[in-house]
Formats: sequence, structure tokens, C-alpha cells
Amino acid sequence: MWSKKCILGVIVSLMFIFQGCFLNQEKELSANDLKQKLDSLENLKESLENEVNGYFSTIEEIEKNIDKVKELKGFISIGSVDGDVEGLTKNNLEEEFSQIVDILKKNQQEVESLRKKLSNSVFRISYLEEVLSKLSAENRQQLENIEHLNQELQKKNELIVQQEVEIKGLSADVKALVDENLEHQQIIQQQDLELHTAWYVFGTYKELKKQQILSRGGWFSAPTVIENTLNKDYFIQIDVRTTTEIPFYSDKAKIRTTHAKSSYTLKKDDNGLFVLQIKNPEEFWAVSKFLVVEID
Repeated sequence: MWSKKCILGVIVSLMFIFQGCFLNQEKELSANDLKQKLDSLENLKESLENEVNGYFSTIEEIEKNIDKVKELKGFISIGSVDGDVEGLTKNNLEEEFSQIVDILKKNQQEVESLRKKLSNSVFRISYLEEVLSKLSAENRQQLENIEHLNQELQKKNELIVQQEVEIKGLSADVKALVDENLEHQQIIQQQDLELHTAWYVFGTYKELKKQQILSRGGWFSAPTVIENTLNKDYFIQIDVRTTTEIPFYSDKAKIRTTHAKSSYTLKKDDNGLFVLQIKNPEEFWAVSKFLVVEID
């Protein structure tokens, strides 16, 4: 394979040969004619050198562009394999692909332009024609590779979009399950609270009668609780699991609701005031969740 220096060397050698031919004819040519011939050869040599330098400059640029394409393609390939490269967004990929395609198209234009120049040149160089053919083939191959890579990435992007949709669907399902579970927990908590909720009230007969809690069948009959008209708003709500002692702040107290006698004690404190002590909450509240105490 010929290098740039080899080709320029051949051109220079040819120039010397031409010059030798003209010098051999110097007896037949005048000094002025000989000078013109030599100047013409020198101009031709300079023109050919510039032409060859231009060819190689363009070829070097094409080769650099192909190397750049390989580098960009490698970067995109790494990103597509890893699945996520920092900074490698969809817009970045589109820009990279666009840049690569532009480079390859420019390369192809440069190759065609060089071919045209070579075909019109008075100095045919088969080595350059061979180089251009190889560059053109490699350029086309790179373009096919990048198109294939673009198609693969498009497929992966479509798959990613599909997976994102599925993930959103799963997230919605999970949220629905969480909300449903939370609702169930709230229902259970509410049921648990209701199960362990009780109400109590204490007051004089007059007060409790006014609230339609107690009534008396006759002057000598004991007051009874009016079960179907109890107003919870007048009662004090408690949690039977934590409330086991209720003070009535009175030295006289009578329980008017029904409760197992073995489940509680009603006795006075140090101040002589009655206090209810619940020994067995489950048994105490088994018959009624309402406690009505009449005091004086």
C-alpha cells in the first residue's frame, strides 16, 4: 500500500524525469522556451502536490469522523446494555443518533466528491481509489450498524414504556389494596372500640328522671331504668379495658342497672364517698353497657 510520502515521491521523481527529457532537448530549444517548460513542470508538480495533499487531508477527516462515529456508537451501546447511564436521556440519544447520521452522510458526500476529482484528474492514483472504496464501504457499514442499533433501542424504549404502564397499574393495585386494608383496619378498630365501650351516669333521682333515664312506678316502688330512651349524650363514655374505678362523689349511691354482683364492689373511700371498683370488666358489662347510679 502506498503512503502519502510515497505518492509525493513518485510525483517528484516523475518531475525529475520530465525535466531530464527537456534538458536533453536543450540543444533544440531556446533558453526562453526551456525556462517556460521548466516553469510549467514546476507548476504542474506544485499543483499535483496540492491535489494529493487535499486528497489525504479529506481522507484523514473521513477517518477521524468514522472513529468519532465508533466512539459515539460505543457510548450509546453501553447505555443500552446498562439500561441507565447517567445523563443518557431519550433526548440525548436522539441527539447522538442525529449527530452520527449527519457525520456519516457528510463522509459519503466527501468520498463521492473525491472520487469525482480523481476521475477528472490528469494523475490517476489507484491507491487513493482503493482507499476511497474501503472508506465508502466502511461508512455504509457504520450507517447500517447505527440504524440497527437505533431500531434495537426503539424496541427497548417501547418495552420500557410498556413496563412503566404495567408498574403504574401495579402501583394503583397496591394502593387500592393498602387503602382497602386501611379501611378494614379502621373498621376493626371501630368495632373493637364499640365492643369495649360503655357509658355511665350518676345523679339524683330528680336529675335522672328529667333526662328520662329513671322512672318510678309508684311512691313505694324502686326507680327503674328506662332502657329504650337512654340518651348517650348525657352519659360519660369509657373504655371498659382501662376504666375499672368510678367515683360518685356522694356518701349515698345505688346502682340502678343490672350487673353481676360478684364482678364489682361499691364502697366508700377515705372521705366517706362511694367509689365503684370493677373487678371483672367482662362480667360486669355483660348484661348492659350502661351504668346508672342514683345518688343523694
